[in-house]
Parts: sequence; structure tokens; C-alpha cells
Amino acid sequence: MLVGVGVWADTPQPVSSVTYNGVNLTFLGSDTASGGASLWLYGMVNPATGTNTVTVNFSAINGGNQMGIALTWTGIDQSHPWGTFASARANSTTPSVNVTSASGETVVDVVVDTSVDGTLTVDASQTERQRITEGAGRTAMSSEAASGSPVTMSWAKSGSGRWAIGGVSIKPSVNITSVSLTYDSTNSRLYAHVIKDTSEQAYFRDTDKTTIAWGTEYSYGFTAGDLGHISAPMTAAGPTQVGVVLRQGTNFEFATVPEKSLFLLGTIPFLPGVLKKLKRKKYG
Repeated sequence: MLVGVGVWADTPQPVSSVTYNGVNLTFLGSDTASGGASLWLYGMVNPATGTNTVTVNFSAINGGNQMGIALTWTGIDQSHPWGTFASARANSTTPSVNVTSASGETVVDVVVDTSVDGTLTVDASQTERQRITEGAGRTAMSSEAASGSPVTMSWAKSGSGRWAIGGVSIKPSVNITSVSLTYDSTNSRLYAHVIKDTSEQAYFRDTDKTTIAWGTEYSYGFTAGDLGHISAPMTAAGPTQVGVVLRQGTNFEFATVPEKSLFLLGTIPFLPGVLKKLKRKKYG
């Protein structure tokens, strides 16, 4: 779940917390355009299903307008659900922000605009999920499937005015197709070779055989394909002999662990000040 909060106020009071069904969400980021638009973005992994309440708490009473939107998604990585928050703010007609992402991920943004006398149009590459207008301000959220990095999230306004925009990339869950372990008897290290069907790529990690503390994941660098099987020797005398066979049907490729790598391995608008029952919508 992602919750975007927008405030239009000359001196906005910050959001102190956001809860869903009484459980705190994780703060992802915020931004403020001086003298105008402010935004906050919060997230939650595996929220409760059904009709529940989203509550936004401020550090003090805001004198302007407060708006909020909640989105829920399925098929999200439960351990690393989102990337790094990015934001921008200005007084112009072109709200825009670059968000770090990767192929297969989905970038979600929230924009706050104070010039409601004009239009606010989402970029053609994005899908607008929801917008809400309250007094002299409006807040909207959209999403875009990433094909690389960065992903530019942008809107167009017919009139100039203060705006703030922020976004994150949400990461899909990863299914492992195949895993194989090898043992480097010379250096007493274990290597895990993994194929992930979401990226159709092969990766490895390593660990000391005693501590079993797996290191960073690194790719073998093969061209993405339907890799369906791994086989590998169980022992080897040094890293140049630790290898893995990656099979695609009757075809296969062989790779050795590089010697220098031994150290490696739903959208709902709501007003924050009012408790309102929320029915979660899911986007796949």
C-alpha cells in the first residue's frame, strides 16, 4: 500500500504519522514548495484486507487544505518493496521528477498542485490512478511500468503555480526457478547459484562455510533467456574451478566464479482530518 498526502498551505504543518487499520505505515519521503504545495509518501507491506481506516496525523492543525490518496498493489516483494524516494518542487507549468527504477518495476508518483484554476494533465506514458481537489489545491497519483532507469514522472499544467512531486519504484516479488550450491575447498567458501524467473537471469552469492552469512547478489551477465535449470560441481580446488551450467532446453552455457569475487557472495481519495472507511483496490 502507498499513501500520498498533499497539503496546500503557506506554512504547512508536517505529517507526523499515517496508520492503516491502526498500524503505522513507513515514511518514504516528503517535499515542500516554499509558500505552497507539500507532499508526503508512506508505504505498507501486506496490509490487512477488507474495509479499514487510513488515518493521517499532523503535528499541528493545518490552515490550508489537506488531501490524501491510497493505492494498493499485489505481487510486491515483501522484503524489499520499494526503491529510493525522489522528489522535486518549483513554480512552473511542468511538474516532473526522475525516479530510479529497473525493468519490471512500477514507478508511482504523487503530485500536489496549487493552481486549480487551470488543468493538470498526466503524461501519456503514465496511468492516472486518482485525483482529489480541495479548496485551492489538488493532489493526484499515477503509475508507469518501468523499462529502465531513471523513469521520468511528469504532468502538464495550463497555468503556472507552485507544485511538488515525489515518487518511488515498487519492486515485484521474485520467484526462484532453480538453486545450486558449490563448495570451494581451497578457500572454504560456499557459492549459491540462482535463476530468477522474473528476470530470466542467473546470479550468485557466497559465504564462509562456517558463518553462513550470504553476501551481495551478483549477476553472471548472461543474455536474458528462459533459463530453466542449473547444475554444478559440488567441490572445487579454488574459485576458477567453481562453475555452473545454465540450461535452456537442450542448450547450455558454462560459467566460472570470477577469482576477484571471492568476497561476494487500489486507489482511494480521502481527507486526512476525517476518519473514513476505505475499501482497498488492487492493481496487478
